[in-house]
Amino acid sequence: IATTLISAMLIGSTVYAAPTAKTPTDMIGSWSWTTISGVNYENTTTHQLAAPSGMSARFTFTNDGHYKYFFYVRQRTYTFVSESSTTESGTVTFSPDGSFTMQPTQGHYNGHMGSRLIDRDMSKDERQAKTYHWEWRTENGKRQLYIGPDASSLSPFAHGS
Repeated sequence: IATTLISAMLIGSTVYAAPTAKTPTDMIGSWSWTTISGVNYENTTTHQLAAPSGMSARFTFTNDGHYKYFFYVRQRTYTFVSESSTTESGTVTFSPDGSFTMQPTQGHYNGHMGSRLIDRDMSKDERQAKTYHWEWRTENGKRQLYIGPDASSLSPFAHGS
């Protein structure tokens, strides 16, 4: 009670519920989003298939407030291909305002930009907390999770992918 009163005095007259390390039950598991599709181009002269480009993200939340995050991007511009992935894990805190904050304890970068290779762990300075927003929507009679960098930029995520 004292903490709530002190928080209320510091932020004004509105009392906010404290963030929790416990993951909401309906958020437990893996959630994925992608723009990568199958092969999307065939050279009509050589009949070679071009590898697709796009992005993919996956959040995995455990019931005890931990997470794993994976982000992948592949882009081809003519003959120049860049590809990268970021993996991280750490703790996640969910707030009642529809946001969650991930604090990485470890992470890794891997990829290439042409002939420039990247394969290294995140430095301590790079392991900064990141906040995302989430909400449930009902579409065609089904609940759909949306996640994004802010409340006005949310994308649909599929469970278990």
